[in-house]
Amino acid sequence: MTRVYVGVGSNLGDRAFNCERAIHEISVLADVTAVSSFYETEPVGNEEQPLFINCAVEIMTDISPHELLAGLLDIENKLGRVRGQRRASHGDAGGGGRECEARSGGIKLEQASHSDAGADKIREPRVIDLDIIYYGDEIIEDPDLKVPHPEAHKRRFVLVPLAEIAPEHIDPVSKVTVTELLDEIKDTHGVNKIERPSTSDPQ
Repeated sequence: MTRVYVGVGSNLGDRAFNCERAIHEISVLADVTAVSSFYETEPVGNEEQPLFINCAVEIMTDISPHELLAGLLDIENKLGRVRGQRRASHGDAGGGGRECEARSGGIKLEQASHSDAGADKIREPRVIDLDIIYYGDEIIEDPDLKVPHPEAHKRRFVLVPLAEIAPEHIDPVSKVTVTELLDEIKDTHGVNKIERPSTSDPQ
């Protein structure tokens, strides 16, 4: 079993409910072992859109990174994620984002998130956004998937919730902890903890 961290974000509709539903669906896919608080976060990149709600989820799984990616994309589709124009390069998770493409069984898959804010990328609001931040201590540089998330270490909306549930997790690229990454971050976009709503049935 591998310990994996997934970023969750939403800025359309009932944002908190969308996140709760996504967490429920992730729990069907894998064993959810921790969930951070919910945070309202300022968008990165295209700031002319609603504020996001972001959180981080820790799971234990024995499925491969690409199988997990496919499962997360299925959840996004189930929850109504509609993607806009295909981006020219990787990078998107919650407050602003990365996009990757994978192929599984001939079906094109995209991993999008709001963690990358390059000026040359067009960001769209999203009902739900799920990103693999860390997959154990693996470093994956495939054309279809990059782990750790290549922009996570630059984004406060990723690191603040992650540091809440995994402060001592070692980033396999920089070899420092999540807490240390957060201490060194230059991103100043707002990340504010909010009360997580009690939801009896997020399905």
